[in-house]
Amino acid sequence: MSPRQHNRVYGRYETVHPASQRRNKARYMGRGMTRRASIRDVAAAAGVSIATVSKVLRGDLTVTSDYAARVRAAVLRLDYRIDPLAANLRRGQRTLIGVIAPDFENPFFGGVIAALESVAEREGFALVAMSSWEDPAREAELIGRMRDWRVAGVVIAPTDDGARAAALLQGFGLEATLIDRAAPNAAFDTVRADDETAAGAVADSLLDAGHRRVLLVGSTPDLPNIAARVAGFQARAAARGMEASVAFCGLDKASMGPLLAAQIDAGPQPTAIFSLYLPGLMAMLAEARRRGWRRPQDVTLVSFDDADWMALADPPIAAVGQPVRAMGLEAMRLLMARIRGDKAAPRAHALPCRFETRGAIAPPPD
Repeated sequence: MSPRQHNRVYGRYETVHPASQRRNKARYMGRGMTRRASIRDVAAAAGVSIATVSKVLRGDLTVTSDYAARVRAAVLRLDYRIDPLAANLRRGQRTLIGVIAPDFENPFFGGVIAALESVAEREGFALVAMSSWEDPAREAELIGRMRDWRVAGVVIAPTDDGARAAALLQGFGLEATLIDRAAPNAAFDTVRADDETAAGAVADSLLDAGHRRVLLVGSTPDLPNIAARVAGFQARAAARGMEASVAFCGLDKASMGPLLAAQIDAGPQPTAIFSLYLPGLMAMLAEARRRGWRRPQDVTLVSFDDADWMALADPPIAAVGQPVRAMGLEAMRLLMARIRGDKAAPRAHALPCRFETRGAIAPPPD
């Protein structure tokens, strides 16, 4: 008899060296593991081949009851968990969806990710979300990671207009949907709010109330959504014989307040201030408090981005509510279609917003 031990499985013989089997049992029986157990560890602890372990885990009834019992005991003892990513890669399947957002502290992106996850889970995909920290270099690095992880597709809110991100995604052969800030793209579907129409509605409301000195507060004109909001407001205001001034205060929260204060000091006091992004609203509120302005008697504040607390504030704050959940659902619907082979020309979707005045828009002071 050969020094090797033969295990009969499904009409074939599998070879396990006795000395190796003794070493493996000594290694795994009665000792805690400091790393995640692999299928190789289970095979070694049970004294069978990896193929036998795989058959038992798949429920293959051709494995003898003795071997099956040994495999199950080893699985329990080692607390073995199947690695779904590795298993799917072996089967040629990809079940991971990547999400890249610029700022996890912004509630808008939290709402979008929640909507994305609800669809991904229903469709049998898992979601991995990462923040680019508003840094184009990190964004490029994360796109590279998505390629390395072999994700099925990516939903990305880019740090700029999305052109650089789209070029990288296309170069890596990744399916993707661009959301929020992205301009219409020749390679990928895009989903955003209808910023122009919503900002125009705010302009009409302020003009109807009698305001003529309005200050718009944005982050940077390089972002398509901010540029669209400025354009939508200015176009409507110009049609009615008024032009608003614009202050771009950036994305650094520490410098927003001083930049906003300098803009206010540089000209006539505005009777209304329209923030085009949520951090700008917080800077506006702090500056209004510092100056002792009453709302809405001295100044009317409007936000592009809504939150529950704005309706509960005293007095409340008028706000444009973006279709956050609808944007996430539409982005994932489009991505799922691409993953399943949809080859139609890229589509650009602009979803309608809602404008909640909440009785917070008052006439300008005399």
